[in-house]
Amino acid sequence: MQVLKISNRVPQISNRVPRSKKQNFSLKVLREKTFVFIQKVQQIPTLRQSNFDAIVLNDAKLISKIRQDDQLYLKPLFLLNMEKVKADGLFNEYDPSKNIREIERIKYNSNSFLNTPLPKTPEQKLLTKLLRFLLSRNIGLNPTPSRFSNIGYSYKLLEDLSIEKNKLRLLEILKKFTTENYLKTSLVDKVNACYQCEGTYLNFSERCTKCHSMDIKSESLIHHFRCAYVGPEGDFKKDNNLCCPKCDKKLRHIGIDYDKPAEINICNNCTHTTQETNMLAKCVDCEKENELSQLTTHSIYSFQVTEKGREKAGEIPSNEVESRSELEKPNQKTIPPSLFKLFVKHELQKKDIYQNNLYLLDLNISNKVLDKLNQKLRSGLLNELVSITKHYIKTIDLISIQSNSTMQLLLLDYKPELASTMAKTLEYNLDKMLRDNNWASEKSMSVNLREISK
Repeated sequence: MQVLKISNRVPQISNRVPRSKKQNFSLKVLREKTFVFIQKVQQIPTLRQSNFDAIVLNDAKLISKIRQDDQLYLKPLFLLNMEKVKADGLFNEYDPSKNIREIERIKYNSNSFLNTPLPKTPEQKLLTKLLRFLLSRNIGLNPTPSRFSNIGYSYKLLEDLSIEKNKLRLLEILKKFTTENYLKTSLVDKVNACYQCEGTYLNFSERCTKCHSMDIKSESLIHHFRCAYVGPEGDFKKDNNLCCPKCDKKLRHIGIDYDKPAEINICNNCTHTTQETNMLAKCVDCEKENELSQLTTHSIYSFQVTEKGREKAGEIPSNEVESRSELEKPNQKTIPPSLFKLFVKHELQKKDIYQNNLYLLDLNISNKVLDKLNQKLRSGLLNELVSITKHYIKTIDLISIQSNSTMQLLLLDYKPELASTMAKTLEYNLDKMLRDNNWASEKSMSVNLREISK
């Protein structure tokens, strides 16, 4: 009789979801929450069409790539290994309760704006993303000391959300958001910066007031009570004792025979003696020697969201992205080139009467961008840039698309400083839009500003 052996081993049921053919990442479900595991930057774009609750990373360097993504930036992020960059916490597969509570907290805090579209202009988009992120985590934006930052501090979150890496430019952006009352500040520190290059790595040194040499030494002045002679300590030294060079008396006890009322500086280069020195700050980056009065000072703040900022985070943008069909229609926001020339000629005639300044501003897109696009996509991109430009200029200013790569603006009655600022602002923001939306990977926008006259 054959005996059947029956195993008492219970089959193990995996909670890992198999990979889809369209996915290149793995999923794991823990207590009804879906976690996706990302190891390479190439996996990130495929997340946009996936349904999950949190992202788990094995490399903190991937955080900035996810934060820059307009669809993924609010997703909870957990790390597999302890890092200085904490993200939203450390992932624990065996006890995921903390991770799940953090997911629920972020979701609860984000309810008012979770499905609300972002503004279209780069600066407004960055502001909205920053406000929403801070509110979703119920945190402030705090500076972190960093030896790798030219200002000595880093706003890691803001750098992750933006492609802008210039720390001073980020300070300007934060200052503007504060001026507009979306953020409030608390002073953390003040840093001095080089007048020439704005670097903050400075080497301070005392210099001779006569020959500017740094080869100086300091000595105490000695005042001999008995004869009232005052001189450098070196003049009193004699055979390891202190003897007055005037009366030749030995000085034994400080406070009884003598005192040291001050210090004197002696230059080893020119022997000049003085109690004063010049202090210079030499920039390590550009080697500029700054007088202390030349240094610029930057205040470093921590930031909290104001009530106005809270309202802004949940606001539906008025300049919502147009649909593809609208972008394909002829642009109604620009003037045909032939008509644009007539307007320019007309404004030049008025210029003689009203004495106002007229400027032509060319906005040029790199051919590296346009050569990759067909005619329909080129038209859509130009229309998108026109829509953004409209938010910066006056309502009386005119725009014309002169070719497939150039927009031309007629700026009416601008002061020279304002016209220059407008050109720089549009160049920066339009270029940033191109890179933020993956139209370009490097600087692809240039401007040409010129005043026009007869």
